[in-house]
Amino acid sequence: MISTEGDCYTGMWKKGRTDGFGTFVGYDGIQYIGEWKDDEHHGKGKEIWPDGAVFEGTYINGEKEGSGKFMWVDKSEYEGNFEKSQMCGKGKYVWVDGRSYIGEWKENKMNGKGLFKLADGRVYEGEFVNDVRQGFGVMTWPDGRKYEGLWENGKMHGKGKIINPDGSSKEGEWTHGVKFKDSTDIVISPVKNGKPIIILKSLDDHNPGAQEMPAFREYIIKELFYSTREYRLESAFCFCTYDNQASIVSHCIVYNQIALTQMFMRYAFLF
Repeated sequence: MISTEGDCYTGMWKKGRTDGFGTFVGYDGIQYIGEWKDDEHHGKGKEIWPDGAVFEGTYINGEKEGSGKFMWVDKSEYEGNFEKSQMCGKGKYVWVDGRSYIGEWKENKMNGKGLFKLADGRVYEGEFVNDVRQGFGVMTWPDGRKYEGLWENGKMHGKGKIINPDGSSKEGEWTHGVKFKDSTDIVISPVKNGKPIIILKSLDDHNPGAQEMPAFREYIIKELFYSTREYRLESAFCFCTYDNQASIVSHCIVYNQIALTQMFMRYAFLF
């Protein structure tokens, strides 16, 4: 039967409705070959789009439900469970660039526990929220190194542990992907001369060296004190004043930015 809109159906009918096996070709070029019930895709079927994308699986009342396989025009493909025409439940997605994910899905996004293999050889196994690594997870590099710990917004964030190929390991804390090696005691003194004094007493007595300085500048000054034009900082190694022109002298050390953030939130009124 050909409708006035240009749709074409060939197959079985029941009481004036498509019911049983049939083939449908829409005016927009989309094809469906499979089982019908009460004018809806229902049962096993195959859908083909004009751009070459293909879905083959089960339908219930017109929606993709249960197991199925979807292949996109770029040859990326998903095979697994569907709910209300969305990837939901357990499934495997393979990208054309070599990445793959096996695990839990919700509303077309990686949600829950899964195994993600990257094209460069890295492997992440752990928790996801809305397509992003979040919660507990393990990242393994091609050389055998591993990170086991917490993640937030796709980056190592919180407590974790690096495990080397020889079995040795070291624990620490990360902030937005940056490792701060040791803890720091943080004390705020009363305001002096109109400015608060921040005292950082490091639990590590060695010279941190220049390599820690970029992390100090980026994560402490820009994020926490961006709106503060001047402050005084005291540590076990130095005393300095920061403003727009001055640079932080070497030996300033902040290893635990999480604790500093919490401190800053508690004493923000000082600023």
